[in-house]
Amino acid sequence: MLGSLAPRAAVHFFVNMLEAYYLADAAAVNQVLGTDVDDHDGDVEEIHNPKARLKSLYPVFDEKEHGAQIVERLDVLHVLARPDACASLRTLFAWASEAIGESDWLPAGRLSPTTEGQIGTLREHLATHG
Repeated sequence: MLGSLAPRAAVHFFVNMLEAYYLADAAAVNQVLGTDVDDHDGDVEEIHNPKARLKSLYPVFDEKEHGAQIVERLDVLHVLARPDACASLRTLFAWASEAIGESDWLPAGRLSPTTEGQIGTLREHLATHG
């Protein structure tokens, strides 16, 4: 569909509820909600219903009001620090970082097998077209 522009575009898939990423940075959640929770032990991209989990921690959690405040405080490097977690989000950041020539800042880790091939396609395009 994109023809020659295809290497300059990417499609990425995320969790159904972006609130899952909040649970990878408990410091941001605690600052906004006044809770005292730790980062989720497992891969937050595998949490079935992160909004329900947030509401269990803070029953009046409002996804718009509190969510906006949490997003402002999220530390992306902290969220991506665990190499075995957040493969979908890491793949998006890896692709975007490669596209702007800043890929050295991103912590190494697992990439999404569904979309990681787009990084190689982008690298090939940049190598031949600058």
